[in-house]
Amino acid sequence: MPAPAPETLERPQRSTSGLMTPRVIVLALVLIPLNAWWLTEIEYVRYSDNATTQAIFFNAVTLLLALVGLNALLRRLGPRWPFTTHEMLALYVAVAVASNLAGHDQLQILFTTITYVFRHATPETGWATKIVPHIAPHLVVSDPSAVDPLFTGNTTLYRADHILPWLRPLGWWSLFVMAVVWTMLCMASIFRRQWDNERLNYPIAEIPIQVLTKPHSLFGSKLLWGGAAIGAAGQCINLI
Repeated sequence: MPAPAPETLERPQRSTSGLMTPRVIVLALVLIPLNAWWLTEIEYVRYSDNATTQAIFFNAVTLLLALVGLNALLRRLGPRWPFTTHEMLALYVAVAVASNLAGHDQLQILFTTITYVFRHATPETGWATKIVPHIAPHLVVSDPSAVDPLFTGNTTLYRADHILPWLRPLGWWSLFVMAVVWTMLCMASIFRRQWDNERLNYPIAEIPIQVLTKPHSLFGSKLLWGGAAIGAAGQCINLI
């Protein structure tokens, strides 16, 4: 039997409908700032836990588990109310990526990094003549009215003299971070096809995939609950 003409061969198209719905966009815009604030509180201010130092971020997984539980309630309201698998996956990815940027050793330490030299540029260190002249002024905060309160505390951020010196350097660093993220997305897009051809495994993705595709078998596993109990017990002991 002759092979079909090349023009009749069509590659299957991947549908992205239902992925970024209006409610997903709204929820992401609400969750991302709250998630960033929460990460800063637990990882930097209170130093009570480190959600972003593990390979998989437990705050993003917790959000996914909360969405699965919420779906059980939304199904009682009607078929149009529950989140689809694509919507929950989109929210998980949004929070996970945002956590990476706002997490430990990422943007959390930017504020002290771009002010540390000026805070400690004393006659003893000699940094005012050795280091400061070689630093790009638009990338750092050197105004003492903004630097000193950051280190001494007992004041508030919400004052014009505290906020205005930060706007220019944070604007430049935001552009740099977005450029890095865009570059990484482009690289992933370039290499994705080869990764698929090599059938690479993605262990970090297994947990959210299992939660979304096999919730009954996953949550029915005694090993899962046993491991969760051990981890929870250790965490409770640490908090006590």
